[in-house]
Amino acid sequence: MTRKAWLRRARREGTPIFDDGSVTFVHFGEEEPILMGDFNLWGLGGTPYPALQQAAPGVWTYTTSFPPDAYIEYTFTRNPEEPQARLLDPYNRRLVSTGFGQYNGSFAMPLFSLPAERPRHLLGQLACFSITSFMMGPGKRRVWLYQPAVEHPVPLLVVYDGQDYLYRAHLPYMLERLTHAGRCAPVALALVQNAGPHRLMEYAMSEALLVALLNDVLPLAQTYLNLLNPAQHPGAFGVAGASLGGLMALYTALRLPHLFGRVISQSGSYHLRPGEQASLLVQNLWQSGVPLAIWQDAGVYEWLRDINREVSQQLQGAGHHLHYHEYHDGHNWTAWHRRLADALAAVFPAD
Repeated sequence: MTRKAWLRRARREGTPIFDDGSVTFVHFGEEEPILMGDFNLWGLGGTPYPALQQAAPGVWTYTTSFPPDAYIEYTFTRNPEEPQARLLDPYNRRLVSTGFGQYNGSFAMPLFSLPAERPRHLLGQLACFSITSFMMGPGKRRVWLYQPAVEHPVPLLVVYDGQDYLYRAHLPYMLERLTHAGRCAPVALALVQNAGPHRLMEYAMSEALLVALLNDVLPLAQTYLNLLNPAQHPGAFGVAGASLGGLMALYTALRLPHLFGRVISQSGSYHLRPGEQASLLVQNLWQSGVPLAIWQDAGVYEWLRDINREVSQQLQGAGHHLHYHEYHDGHNWTAWHRRLADALAAVFPAD
């Protein structure tokens, strides 16, 4: 095709272009760009970038295929090391925020689906509180508490990166749909805002965060929510997180199993320090004889897949009740939103 023909098709159909199961990325420009995305792990670990073809003067393309339920994010760039060098795909209207002031193009294959759109109203109660804790960084921290619309006491799920699970994954609304459908037991939530620029330090297996959890978050939740008594129901509470939050969620339960017997760890960032094996996370921390109920997930298009597989084997070997699943997606909030309903139903099943 000529450049004009490629432009007409891109404007008419959007990009990338789909043909009989294949996907063609298209870039218009005089210089060949670099294409990176979930499919090449964003170039991490020396993963090669796709070789683009010059389909016509000023038209660069790359054609490949994906499983029918895949979800992919990508971008063109002049320099992978420079965020300012990104080149947005002007004919892809499905832009998603990276959370770091940038946007990726995205697309989904025909069998990919997200949970239903959130309803207008919650049946339960959602309220925002502020706490001050020097253990969790300077200033105030927001904590959103959700109480389901039931009269009996319920377990609590503490959620790291709480603002993202609230605004990106719509967690309280998802819980109500799952409860109504009989897939999940009623659960209260404490969605804890992260430390912003100090998030890495806070979620890297921080004992200080555990102290803040015990001294600030749990007392707040127990004051305003109708919760099960952890002394009478040891391990009834849960903890959830994604990426580094997934690491911190598992660490929290391994350190405090008498409180948190249920874990949702999404794409856990289990790379600890250079030369340190992920197995140490399990072998050196688990002191309780009571197995945890753990959900672990990972995307086949993310660099953390192999380390998640390793940790899942260690957890199974230690006797935990493990649900481990891999999906045809990458390391992003759309992927975690997609997987979340199955995770909730697995660790908080309906009676």
